[in-house]
Amino acid sequence: MPPPPEIQRVPRDAVTLQPDPPLDFSDADYLNNPALSRDDVKLLREFHNAAKQELCARCNALWFDMDLKDNVCGCCRRADKSRDDNAPFLYSAANDMDRPSQY
Repeated sequence: MPPPPEIQRVPRDAVTLQPDPPLDFSDADYLNNPALSRDDVKLLREFHNAAKQELCARCNALWFDMDLKDNVCGCCRRADKSRDDNAPFLYSAANDMDRPSQY
């Protein structure tokens, strides 16, 4: 399956790979240093912007191609197919089974 037209592939020989810097254990604050370089953070943000992730309003899942209908993912709809009218949705805040809203 070809990639969507908005995503452009970059040839491998056009990418300059940089090795990770060595971890300096002599730095007393090494655990508080960022795990990603500024360039890596930029690449990650570009990926997330291009990837078109979807957010389920019920369970707070953030992923790709989640079959959203009325902002509810297919997993939540299937889980609640046989739900009683007065029962909370399975993957919801009312049932304390939603993911933390960190997106």
